[in-house]
Order: sequence, then structure tokens, then C-alpha cells
Amino acid sequence: MKEPERLFSSDADLAGLHALLDRDMPPPGAIARATARVLEEGMSNEAPRATDAARSSPSLTPWLIVGLGGLLVVTGVISRSPWPSTGTNLQQVTTASANPAPVVPAPQAPAGAVVETPPEQTSIRVEDLPTASRTAIAPPPAASADPFLEELALVEKARGALAKGHGRECLEATVGYEKRFAKAGLFREEVAVMHVEALALSGDRATARTLGQRLLADHPNTPYADRIRRVLDHSND
Repeated sequence: MKEPERLFSSDADLAGLHALLDRDMPPPGAIARATARVLEEGMSNEAPRATDAARSSPSLTPWLIVGLGGLLVVTGVISRSPWPSTGTNLQQVTTASANPAPVVPAPQAPAGAVVETPPEQTSIRVEDLPTASRTAIAPPPAASADPFLEELALVEKARGALAKGHGRECLEATVGYEKRFAKAGLFREEVAVMHVEALALSGDRATARTLGQRLLADHPNTPYADRIRRVLDHSND
């Protein structure tokens, strides 16, 4: 007697269910199609197959019952597992996207309200701007000249004027020297002698004689004694 063919081997959907028992979910519609097919075949061929089976193999009917029972058990187990509700999620997403967020209108000013406009800014030309006063920059103070050089310059001026016979010019230099270096000048005796000589050269011999005599009395050992005596000799003529 030939062994009856197993339902999981003869039906493609049942074979797929058998292979996906350890997975999360079967292909969509596999359970419904397999159940409908088995029930349809069982109802249409129940009478002829029952007669033939009674003649050929009396054990076929129990195998059919066992297969249907196992299919129902598998269907119940899978139906109890948490299947993702894809259709529900898609419907929620579609509904959410179809209903956009309400647009809140901007608040409007009440009727009769006065809208304040900002004051107009007046433009000022560059020419109209007040001019800044320029700060006067004081020149740097001149560096103080060396006193010795200043004294020597006056002495050289008196010497040059006396050598040229310019008595008045020599007197100006000697008077300036007396005002500037009367107490601490290094050339005081020479300048005093040139002053006497300039007086005599200018025609004021009396004053030259008086000053010359005083110089000889105050400085009898002066190195300029001969020059003073020469002036005195010419003033006596």
C-alpha cells in the first residue's frame, strides 16, 4: 500500500507556512488561501474520494483530518502573534498629511486705531557739519645755545668790527656782552679794553680816557695794559 502524500509537500502555500513557522509572519494571504483551498478540495472530492479511499486505503481520511487540525492550530497561533498593523499606520500617516496644521491669522489692529509711523530722518550733508577747530601745535622750544658759544660769538663780533675800524658796531657788541656776561664772562677784561678802544675810535676820547685809567688802576697787571696806555696816549693829543 502506497503511503499517502503529506499536505505540506503537495501544497505550495502549506509548504511556505511550514517554512515560516519560526519566522515573524507568513506571506500576506497565505493562510487564507491555503485554508480555502483545502476546504474546497475536501468538500468537492469528499464523496468520490471516500468511496475510493474505502476501497484502496482506509487510512486516508484520518490523515486528512490530522492535516486540517494542524493547519487550524497553526492558523490560531499565528493569528495570536502581534502582527504590525501596516494598514492602520499608513491610514494614520495619510490622514495626518492630508490635514495640515491650521494657519493662525496675524492679529489685526482694531478699527479706528492710529498706526504710528516712525519719524522721517533728515539727512545732513557733509558740508553742513560743523568744522572742528584745529588745535594749534606749539613749536618745540628751541634748544638752549651753549653759553660759551654765545659769549665767543659776541667777542668775535667785537674783534671783527674793531679790526675794520667800525667803532659803533664794536660798541654794540661790547655793550651786549656786558649785559649778558658781566659777572661770569671769560673774556671780560678783553671786552672792557675793546670797549675803551671803540669809544676812542668813535670820537669819545674823554670817556675812553676815564675808563682806561680806571682799568689800569683796577688791573695793573692785566695783559692788555699796553693797549690801554696806547689809547690814553692818543686821547691826550
